[in-house]
Amino acid sequence: MTVYSYGVNLLKDIASTFSSISAKDDYGEDSWLTPYHQAFHETLIREWSSIDSHRMNKYLLLVRFVVREIFTICFRPLFGTRTGEKDQLPEKREEEGKIEARHRAKSIMATMEASGPLNRTDRKIPDGLRLHLLDVFPEELFTAYTAAEEGSATTEEDAALNAPDQHILGMMLEIFKAPITAMAESNSGAQKHVRQRAKEALQHLAEREAEAFESIGG
Repeated sequence: MTVYSYGVNLLKDIASTFSSISAKDDYGEDSWLTPYHQAFHETLIREWSSIDSHRMNKYLLLVRFVVREIFTICFRPLFGTRTGEKDQLPEKREEEGKIEARHRAKSIMATMEASGPLNRTDRKIPDGLRLHLLDVFPEELFTAYTAAEEGSATTEEDAALNAPDQHILGMMLEIFKAPITAMAESNSGAQKHVRQRAKEALQHLAEREAEAFESIGG
């Protein structure tokens, strides 16, 4: 990852490769996205201590864009096609979308917890990276939800028809919150300031969750 002299557009282009990789996936088979996502974290963790302080902001921004992209990948199957309304989609396709969305969310969060910044015990993972992820997590999660929603329709009416119900959205959010909850409640591994930041992230997530439920009539 060489982002030293490049601008925001390049960072967004790098993050967008996650969607390109996810398009290769057949969720009944081995995932392309999982090893790609894992390699991103492993590379970032390995190189973190050598990043020049003057260039750190670009890496932090890259992390933000990648987090947004992978959350969008998770939410996208919950919504219909760009031109189709949800109530016109076959029930089977809607159910498959829910299954695929949960599968993606579980896979991505498992990677972030096993070898990424949400790992509570691996001392090789810089706390600075953990703290940054916890900072951007709530905002980017719901930015991604909005992006997936807006990409599913061309009008506000279509967006309302395509919105997932409160139950499936709640299930998705529980998957996303689980590693952060574990970090916040950990009595070992994560440092005190990391645990505190995890608690703050959960509070922020709860606030945004209430807003999301209200918007879909929950």
